[in-house]
Amino acid sequence: MILPRFVGVLVILRPAADGFSLVALLAAIYYALAAVITRSKCACENPLSVAMWLNLCLVVTGAFGIVGATFLSSAENPAFPFLQSLWVVMSGWTMAIIVLLGILLVAESIWVAKAYQIAPAAIIGTFDYSYLVFAVFLGFVFFSDVPDMLTVLGIGLILAAGWLVVRGGSKSEVRSS
Repeated sequence: MILPRFVGVLVILRPAADGFSLVALLAAIYYALAAVITRSKCACENPLSVAMWLNLCLVVTGAFGIVGATFLSSAENPAFPFLQSLWVVMSGWTMAIIVLLGILLVAESIWVAKAYQIAPAAIIGTFDYSYLVFAVFLGFVFFSDVPDMLTVLGIGLILAAGWLVVRGGSKSEVRSS
C-alpha cells in the first residue's frame, strides 16, 4: 500500500512544480527518519518524553537553520525573505490562536509518538498522510481554494491506500512494519 500513498502524495504536491525545494525534501526525509526511530528505538519510552525530545531537536536544528540562512543571505538578495522581515506585533486574538496551536501541537506530538509505538507503521503512516486531505479541505472551507483534478486524484489515491491498509489488504506490509 506504500505505492498508492506515495503516488497520491506526489500527485498532490507535484514535486516538479516551482514550489519544490531541497529544504522541503530534507524536511520530508527527517520526518520519515523520526517516525522510523520512534518505532524502532523508542517503543518502551514515555510518549511525553519522546515528544519533548523530538520537539527540542526541532527547535535546535531550526535555530541552526536560521543562523545558516542568515549567512546565505544578503540584504539585497535574501535567501529566505520571511526570516529577515521586520517583526510585527500580534494582536491578542492572534496570540490566543498561536497559544492554542501550540497546545494542539504538543498534544499531537505525544499522540503520534504513542501511535508509532503501539501500531504498525503502515497503518500509522496511512493516517499520517491524511493531513494532506484535511489541508485541502480546510483550504477550501476557509480560503475558498478549489482543488484541481490532480489534487482530487491524489486525495483519492491516499484514501484508497488507507482503506486497503485498514481492511488488511497488505498483511505482509503490516507485519514487516
